Amino acid sequence: MVSVQPAAHPPCSCCRYHTVRLLTAHHAVAATSGCHMTPAGEPFAAAIDGQDGSSWRLPLPPLTASSSPEAYSPGENPPLDRLQAAARLVCNHAAVVQFALRGAGKPGPKPVSAPLADPTGIAAAEHTAAVDAALRHVVHALLTGVQEKQVMQEALQIKDLGEFDGAAVMASAEYLRDRIGVPRDLKLPAARQLRAHLNWLIDNLQGR
Repeated sequence: MVSVQPAAHPPCSCCRYHTVRLLTAHHAVAATSGCHMTPAGEPFAAAIDGQDGSSWRLPLPPLTASSSPEAYSPGENPPLDRLQAAARLVCNHAAVVQFALRGAGKPGPKPVSAPLADPTGIAAAEHTAAVDAALRHVVHALLTGVQEKQVMQEALQIKDLGEFDGAAVMASAEYLRDRIGVPRDLKLPAARQLRAHLNWLIDNLQGR
């Protein structure tokens, strides 16, 4: 995700803890010589990375000081968290769309070692209108709730995409989802809401 302005204050201790926990449970294997992940750690890494099939999907489990694998002592306020996620998308919509379009574009000419980093990635500009429209649906779902949105006139409808390329939209949404940083872009509660609502979009595009 792209942030136009830097944070006005340093991350709180819980956000720092989340970052440390992520690195310890998953990325320390690649970053530290001699380390390896035990089988017991694999479910935690999958949950943190949203690859367990549930941690990044609606309905989200409660987020508390004792929740696993990610604990967050301030807790959550889902309506406010969704509002914060929507506000970040709206305030940075042009930059976010261009960033997401890298998912449907081409790898950059200067690859880097970090698996999810592609600072010179080439955006698929021809799909700008489609990805912009899709992210507007995500914002609307964040503001109204998925169930409420889908009974409105403005419901997300996948049956007839017209000139839009569903595969390009899905690739862009996946690219954005996997690169939402905590606490760089959003605090953990808002980030998980955005990831889950992007997955709602992706699942609809896949016909789930």
